[in-house]
Amino acid sequence: MFDGQTLNFRPAALRQAQHRQVLTSTLIFHPDLSMVGAYSQLTASQGSWALSRLEPGFHLSGGAVRPLADPYVSRSGLNLSKCSGGWQLDCRNSSTQVTDLNGHTVDYLQLSDADLSDGVVLTLSGRIVVLLHYASPKEPVAVDSVPGLLGGSDNMSQVRSLISNVADLKLPVLIRGESGTGKEVVANGIHNAGQRRNKPFVSVNMACIPRELASSELFGSVKGAFTGASSRDGSFQQADGGTLFLDELGEAPLEVQTTLLRALETGVVQAVGSEKPRQLDVRFVAATDANLEKLIGAESFKLPLLQRLSGLVIELLPLRERPEDFGVLFSHFLCNALIETGQEHKLLHAEADSFGYWAWLFARCAQLNWPGNVRQLRHTANQLALGLMTCHRLESFDWYGFVEGIANELQIKDEVPAEHKPAVELPKVARRKPRDIEDDEIMQALSASDWQIKMAADALGISRAALYLRIDASPALQRASKLSEGELQKCFEQCDGDLELMVERLQVSKQALRRRLNEIGVDCP
Repeated sequence: MFDGQTLNFRPAALRQAQHRQVLTSTLIFHPDLSMVGAYSQLTASQGSWALSRLEPGFHLSGGAVRPLADPYVSRSGLNLSKCSGGWQLDCRNSSTQVTDLNGHTVDYLQLSDADLSDGVVLTLSGRIVVLLHYASPKEPVAVDSVPGLLGGSDNMSQVRSLISNVADLKLPVLIRGESGTGKEVVANGIHNAGQRRNKPFVSVNMACIPRELASSELFGSVKGAFTGASSRDGSFQQADGGTLFLDELGEAPLEVQTTLLRALETGVVQAVGSEKPRQLDVRFVAATDANLEKLIGAESFKLPLLQRLSGLVIELLPLRERPEDFGVLFSHFLCNALIETGQEHKLLHAEADSFGYWAWLFARCAQLNWPGNVRQLRHTANQLALGLMTCHRLESFDWYGFVEGIANELQIKDEVPAEHKPAVELPKVARRKPRDIEDDEIMQALSASDWQIKMAADALGISRAALYLRIDASPALQRASKLSEGELQKCFEQCDGDLELMVERLQVSKQALRRRLNEIGVDCP
């Protein structure tokens, strides 16, 4: 029924459709791990929200609704109410201690619409980590409707719905997304959700097939077809009746692309050296992180192949664009890693006073950029489990050092505009451990680089994320994004709106300060 049509599920289209976004609270960490990933949303008629031990109800993956129900959270609610340009959080009538990522206790917090679009991470009573953010209104569904595809974000919810709707069709599927976003998991989900679930699922990484052997690997060969050739089925024949997953499609040689196109159109393949074509019944699913349109322009990818595969396009957002999925993914990977290493008691059956360490870890890691996406997050969970093997008690583990090390490994995208980058290449500085750098040296590097984080981090020999962590941990340093509206308004008036003078007085990035001023409605050129 979908032949001749194109079903595009693209992030841009998804974001445009989210015109009715509502305030959402998603649990990044909870001592009861079944609560991680649960969410609660305001209804259109609500202009305020009380967050307490007993309310509101959080929707769990299985469809149940439960409150936080943690004895360390007060029955007196934290109050969230709508205000101009965002929301305000008032904690003064509750005994629940709320801390931000700096570890500072929050009594009152102004949350701009920009803040909530990115997501604001807060810790309650040192045990529960919540993400306040905007999301589309959700219909409660079981998030395990497609096994392995975890997360309650708009992106994941719609991908699961789409898989359920098209799993039994023979329509080719093209999955697009950055490396590590879970494209093979989606391909497996399509296969397992349909009538072909008991038939073969054959995965082929096009980037790993030698160019000269690509045809025989995919379509098989007959004995004597070339030197050393034996009679064997290729991946297409092995997948007959089932699903063939072509990963890294952009790496396929041009000559193989021509044969792929023919096989997609007719279902007929011919083994190398054979004169007999063979009709197959194969569901094609392909995946790529490449810009196929750019490859077409460079004449290294065939437009007809892209058109043939684009009957259904699924695009997976990177992890940094769906932070509400972080908690459920990290806890899943971490539990598996701890069970495999015989350490499940350190999290699944932890003592009450141990959850503070886990909450701190989840809160810090939730703010990091994950360029390797879900795959990198899984590797991090495995690293942590291995590191914990030498520690009998959680308090003896170097939690801060672990997060610093992870932040140093992440390849953070340079956010400094091109016009602000140095005209000449700066000398490379040997990499250093962030903990070995004193606050005074950090302050000097920031001042010398005009408070540009990337340049200061390069001069210090650490990553930008690691520098942010050091700034957040030091009472002597601050970030523009963390300054309150009152502080900014006061400084703006004292400096008569002179941005350069404000940078000098506040000692923060000029670019970040301008962005923060615009967020609170102060026009700044």
